[in-house]
This record gives sequence, C-alpha cells and structure tokens, in this order.
Amino acid sequence: KIHYSEDDKPRLLDKLFSKKDKNEKIKGEIQKLQATLENKCSFLLLEELIPVRMDDVIDWMTDHHLYENLSARKRKAEEIFVRLDKSNGKLYMEKLEIELKKIVNENRSVDEEVVLC
Repeated sequence: KIHYSEDDKPRLLDKLFSKKDKNEKIKGEIQKLQATLENKCSFLLLEELIPVRMDDVIDWMTDHHLYENLSARKRKAEEIFVRLDKSNGKLYMEKLEIELKKIVNENRSVDEEVVLC
C-alpha cells in the first residue's frame, strides 16, 4: 500500500485522465514514427478496439444460428461473462475468442468448417 503526503496525493482528475493522456502520448509517438518512415515502410494506425459486450455475443450467436432460442443464447453468454469478466460487463476479444470457438465446435456438425468472423 502506498501512502502519500498531502502534497503528493494524486488528484481525482489526474486519475481519470491518466489513461487517456497515456494513450494520446503513445499515439503521438507512433504518428511521429510514421512520418519518419513515410516512404520506407507503410503501416496503418488503427483506433483502439472497444470491448465486446454481452449483447454483441448474443447477436453473434443469433447470426450464426447457435443454440435453439434467445434464452439459451443469453444463458450461455451470461455463463461466459460471469466466468471471464470481473469488471463491467465487457470483455476484450482476446479473452472471448477461445470461448466463441468452443461454442462453434459444440454446435457444429462434423463436416462444417469453424470460421470466426
């Protein structure tokens, strides 16, 4: 545990904006690098990916005709989010991808190809 003197205590606004500031600083550094390599190496700077919500997973299951009805899809999505998510109802794709592949494998016939998109 860290104890701060009154003068050194992080301010609430600093805490709220520190991640944004860090991301902006990193983005600025990448843009400088991109400018120096303009004709030597091409690359594309993408925006940060947003987390996946439970509704996104349910919609994905619906689009791929997985599980027999909406309540079964909701149950499965809730099971995944309860097990993997310890924060706010959102997961990053890296955590979710393995679970989605398992769902596809549970619901596919032997002849079908597994494609996550």
